[in-house]
Amino acid sequence: MTSITPEQPKAHPWSYQLSGWLLWIVLVVGLREFAVWVCTTWGKPALANLLGMGALLIVLLIWRAWRGALPASLLLANQRVLKEGGLAFLPLCAGAGVLLVALGNALPRIALIMTVVTILPLWAVAWIAQRWLRQDA
Repeated sequence: MTSITPEQPKAHPWSYQLSGWLLWIVLVVGLREFAVWVCTTWGKPALANLLGMGALLIVLLIWRAWRGALPASLLLANQRVLKEGGLAFLPLCAGAGVLLVALGNALPRIALIMTVVTILPLWAVAWIAQRWLRQDA
């Protein structure tokens, strides 16, 4: 005889991720503010974001080496922030467009430089990857 169990109520999507959200906020905001404090103490506050990203990378690498995989709730929180955060770049793109238009006669030279420094490294990486893929095949 099979027993019929009532269906479990579904948790709100935010409730089971609360620990992930809190861990994400502590990691990202805490490490960035610590980096701001360190860089301000050193007299180089412009380096705070770079130091914060480096510190976050080191903390996550240590976590993976020590504890194994990152918690699923942290990964879900990060995925949600990245998905929703894409719209944050729209004002940045508009501002960059305004600045490029304000360059006036220098725009063609700047556009050429931006194209060259973007295309050449991508071409080099593609060439190296193609050689590696041929060796593996």
